[in-house]
Amino acid sequence: MKYIDSLNLIGLNSYLNMIDVGDAFLMGDLEEYSCKIAGSDKKIYKSLDKELEELSSTPQQSSLATSASPSSSSMLSVSPFGPLSSSTSRKTMIYLIQTLNASFPDYDFSDSKPEQFRKEPSLNLVINSINATLSGYIKDYFAEFEAKLWSTLETEISLQKCDIYSYIPENGDPFTEAGVLYSFNYFFYNRSLKKIVFFKCRYISKLPILDNMDTNKEDLPDQEELDDDYYTEYYNDTVDGMEMN
Repeated sequence: MKYIDSLNLIGLNSYLNMIDVGDAFLMGDLEEYSCKIAGSDKKIYKSLDKELEELSSTPQQSSLATSASPSSSSMLSVSPFGPLSSSTSRKTMIYLIQTLNASFPDYDFSDSKPEQFRKEPSLNLVINSINATLSGYIKDYFAEFEAKLWSTLETEISLQKCDIYSYIPENGDPFTEAGVLYSFNYFFYNRSLKKIVFFKCRYISKLPILDNMDTNKEDLPDQEELDDDYYTEYYNDTVDGMEMN
């Protein structure tokens, strides 16, 4: 996945990043990625594709496919992306995994399972959910930001033509780490454009951040230590100067 440096999204991110909401920070970020596979991503893609194809042939998946009715909704029950026996379904899931890996380089989502993702039923539900969440934390959200947010995303990714997915957090990922009180994430995937806009947002308590700042302060020398170091250096330089004379 190749990160796309979008000036439109940079403008939105400058507003969403690190909003002080009292006892916590609201940290939102919009990232755009190209789905073109290149370089080292090709090797990872092939490996994940093989694993998912094997998963589709396991007894559990086979029984799901056999018991399901021929309708499209039943087929989607095999995975949020459709039957994993389809290369298109596997491709979509791999794109989402690689987006997560690119967005959170300190984590590895390669072992994620299909059930850790959800396909959102409609764009309107997603818009209403995001609006309700952000308006609860951002003052004058509807007056100053809401229209700009959705018009920008429409320009970048053509929302009406997107399939929308979300990742379901579990222990050990960035959405459940210490201090995260609430989060949401959505992948807006436009197949024809071969692009994904990933919208992630976390509501993070200030306590772990402040504790980390205090820990870093402990690593710094106090004034007495600085004075001692200065005196020692000054004394040594003076003695060396006297000996040379």
